[in-house]
Amino acid sequence: MNRRHMMSSLGLGMAGLAITEKALAGQDPEHPGKPGTHAQHSQSRPMLDCAEECAETVKHCMIDLKQGASDPSQTVTLLETASGCAELCLIAAKLEAEGNPLAMIGHAAVADACKVCAETCQKHAKDSEIVNRCMTACQRCEEHCRGMSGRHARGGRGGASRTESGSGGNAPNQP
Repeated sequence: MNRRHMMSSLGLGMAGLAITEKALAGQDPEHPGKPGTHAQHSQSRPMLDCAEECAETVKHCMIDLKQGASDPSQTVTLLETASGCAELCLIAAKLEAEGNPLAMIGHAAVADACKVCAETCQKHAKDSEIVNRCMTACQRCEEHCRGMSGRHARGGRGGASRTESGSGGNAPNQP
């Protein structure tokens, strides 16, 4: 990934974060005045938090590369993983805020992306508090999104996820 591509990806991600934040605040940039529900806002929060921490990690990696990273290939891997994770989080949060029926697919993709990103961060977390925060946010978001994708698959939309209610994220589906 060249520097120009990294910068444009980061810029698009940050623009997406701003648009999603407006949608969550009930200020749909394409349809002003179309409010969202509080449940949609709280369901999207872990994804937005994760996207923010991933974006911070991307910035951290870019600075590290500019200053001569000790292992540039590992730093680029972390940068690419965090950048992709942030983008997926933003897309899924936007779908959720809009009440889009494809949100469940977004949640499943985000859960998988967050798992990979957290694993990648874990290799670097001891070196950086920023990366450690990203790892923690990804772990929380993965847990949240696994619960959300399972609830959507069962036809539910509101309330606490299985993991938030204490029954565990990998519990079998209850009838």
